[in-house]
Amino acid sequence: LPNFEFITRGHSIERNYFKELEKNVKIKYINKFSRNLNHKFLRQPLTLLEYLMIDFPCLLIHLKKNKFKIIHFQLLYLIPNFVDLMLMLFAKFMGIRTIYTAHNVLPHNYKGDKFNYLFYKLVYKTVDQIITHTDDMKRRIISLFGVSPHKIEVIPHGPLFSDVNTVNTKNKARKKLGLDSQDKVILFQGLISPYKGVEYLIRAFPDIYKEEPKAKLLIAGCGKREYIKSLEEEIRGVCLRHNIPESAVIYRFDYIPTSELPLYFLSSDIVVLPYTEASQSGVLLTAYSFS
Repeated sequence: LPNFEFITRGHSIERNYFKELEKNVKIKYINKFSRNLNHKFLRQPLTLLEYLMIDFPCLLIHLKKNKFKIIHFQLLYLIPNFVDLMLMLFAKFMGIRTIYTAHNVLPHNYKGDKFNYLFYKLVYKTVDQIITHTDDMKRRIISLFGVSPHKIEVIPHGPLFSDVNTVNTKNKARKKLGLDSQDKVILFQGLISPYKGVEYLIRAFPDIYKEEPKAKLLIAGCGKREYIKSLEEEIRGVCLRHNIPESAVIYRFDYIPTSELPLYFLSSDIVVLPYTEASQSGVLLTAYSFS
């Protein structure tokens, strides 16, 4: 699309993904300075300051100059979120239509607080169109926020990366990952967050290992440093307490390039998603696409 742009913060978790995307899509980065800061307590206020003082005015000029007709919000992840809402309201004032893909009706960490509820109610009322991935999500938005059904389109979450041709057999994939053809491989793959319940999968693994000594737990994905560190400690503790060799739990807590994702799904015998809360899952559909 000649007049299509992808605007992103491009923080460390997803930066490599956007490098791959740049081959086909024009990408405009924001938060160029604060996104590289590792200090959490400095990064958040500087991110907000940089966005309000530099990025937000530049974005408005950019939108006006290039006469964009539609803005599609894929995520609302600026801190605080009201900054994203400001852009929606300004876009509406400028006559630009807005679409929001609701990957979740409310955030996974929603605890019934009024601020989050009112914020998302404003978002759903402000945008011109909402996309959800399931009929249940559509019903929940209508029920919780009083949104018109005509404003919501259900577009199922399709499989991801099934067209990436790295290898085409299980044995070739396992060879590249250093796995034996006789291993029984249990896979968790995806962005690693507390609501994904990876620690429960790690704690359950000894029961599987007792029954099947060739079992291997394969965990691949990236997440926040503090949570990843706690999972590494959990793995060491579980292996020590249950006399399981650490080689039975293989983990790569890092960004997995698109070209390598098929290796993990083709290598596995089963994909486990121990989520404590979810409304849909791209990983699930990707697993289906790799049979």
